Amino acid sequence: MLRRVVPALKKSAVIWLDSHWSGGETFGHDDECPVLDEVEVIAASGVEHAVLIDDARLFLCPPPEPHNPAHWPDLVTLLSALGRLPSRPWVFVLDDVLCAVPERVRPRLESFVRRSSAEHGERIMTGVGWRARGIPGLLDRLLNR
Repeated sequence: MLRRVVPALKKSAVIWLDSHWSGGETFGHDDECPVLDEVEVIAASGVEHAVLIDDARLFLCPPPEPHNPAHWPDLVTLLSALGRLPSRPWVFVLDDVLCAVPERVRPRLESFVRRSSAEHGERIMTGVGWRARGIPGLLDRLLNR
């Protein structure tokens, strides 16, 4: 789907990637984690997008069983791919989401990220993450000012 949608995007967008195999009868058992191909499609677009990759913990070390670690890139490989986005992205992890956003939005987003990371433990304990507080919408507004 990304190969059809991303080239049609003429302005910055927030792109949420979460298409990995989730075990059992879900799609993707033979190619558990297509994230490198997805990032390649986004990078080739030439447009500065914000890329949010869910389940960051699965790239920080080999994923747990029943996953096949050979299907998953390690963190260095994933960061290298993100480095090929159209402009040097600002990359950070917040609430188990690896975020690569255009550097130009950093000055307006950094205080939010700092506050959110300081509250991380409390949010994890209560089950209310920053996703519920509207970061995709905030990023969309910042990207397209």
